[in-house]
Amino acid sequence: MMKPFRKLQTTGRDKAQDIIDEFQGSGTTIVNVDASTCKTIVCAIDKIAEALDAPDYFGRNLDALVDIANDRPTGETCYVIRGLEALQPSDRERLLGALAARSEVEYQYGEGYAYFLVLC
Repeated sequence: MMKPFRKLQTTGRDKAQDIIDEFQGSGTTIVNVDASTCKTIVCAIDKIAEALDAPDYFGRNLDALVDIANDRPTGETCYVIRGLEALQPSDRERLLGALAARSEVEYQYGEGYAYFLVLC
């Protein structure tokens, strides 16, 4: 099974399908997140939270996003996030930082992984 060293990866669309195909071939669950309609970080957080099956009491901020990601069982899941181009660069960086923090936790504890593939 493919186990990438870096759990948050940004890539162009041209390389993304190869990565997705490799994950699918290893039995990894692929979860697609379409944030292309999002112009705000809150909208993007909501889209990712929906993919993470956030509870009704979800706080709709980056801390809450990391909390619900940390509450999910570990396992081999690849979240393919598309459409962050419309976000302000600073918001995109903050969001990617939060996702990287979640990925790093799983890598350190070695209990499976959530791999975030962000298409740029």
